[in-house]
Amino acid sequence: MSERQGLRADSTHFTLDGAPFRILGGSIHYFRVPRAYWRDRLLKLKACGLNTLTTYVPWNLHEPERGVYLFQEELDLEAYIRLAGELGLWVILRPGPYICAEWDLGGLPSWLLQDKKMKLRTTYSGFTSAVNSYFDKLIPRVTPLQYKNGGPIIAVQVENEYGSYAKDEQYMSFIKEALLSRGISELLLTSDNHDGMNCGGVDGVLQTVNLQKLTFGDVQHLAELQPQKPLMVMEYWSGWFDVWGEPHHVFSAPGKESSSSCFK
Repeated sequence: MSERQGLRADSTHFTLDGAPFRILGGSIHYFRVPRAYWRDRLLKLKACGLNTLTTYVPWNLHEPERGVYLFQEELDLEAYIRLAGELGLWVILRPGPYICAEWDLGGLPSWLLQDKKMKLRTTYSGFTSAVNSYFDKLIPRVTPLQYKNGGPIIAVQVENEYGSYAKDEQYMSFIKEALLSRGISELLLTSDNHDGMNCGGVDGVLQTVNLQKLTFGDVQHLAELQPQKPLMVMEYWSGWFDVWGEPHHVFSAPGKESSSSCFK
């Protein structure tokens, strides 16, 4: 029996098993939804006409104390992914280790800061050692659920919006290798805003864009960075989160402008 041909980005459109494939995705984070409602929420996502589920993986919940790992009950990631597959949804997994997600410290566990020399999201040995230990527990749980093994995972994201942080030129290569060396073999993606795309990419990984309103400039920029590759919007959001005690955020019609530079 020949190996299944997973999601490919070898031309201007995606293919799955060699046939043209369009990703219509939406995000539901299992750690924000009581397990009793997972099926209901995923069925609602599917009823919207979507074919792909994206979800982050929060390190700080799965390893709340160094060396203490939780993957049961509300944090049973494997059960969530299997359920998505049973309901006919594909999955794009976004394991971080940094996820942003409007989540405490972007999902990084606070115990990392016990190291007074800690440099988050860099190749500082204290951070990479912690990531390696976490990925040793996390990644083997999801590799059997990849498309090539009959599962629903068709793509995996490398970190998250690193171009907006960009503190270490070697970091993204480290995360990519951390995934590959543990058996991740589906299509790899990065995800950044317009300016972050200049700094957040890594060789051999498809770039995608995050945006607040669909503008020609953002998509054109992505097309120029990656000629003859599919154009994918990983995040498309029309609002912004509020912080307790601060004013309600309202976007103006033109949206917001930002600028950044790499590796300062």
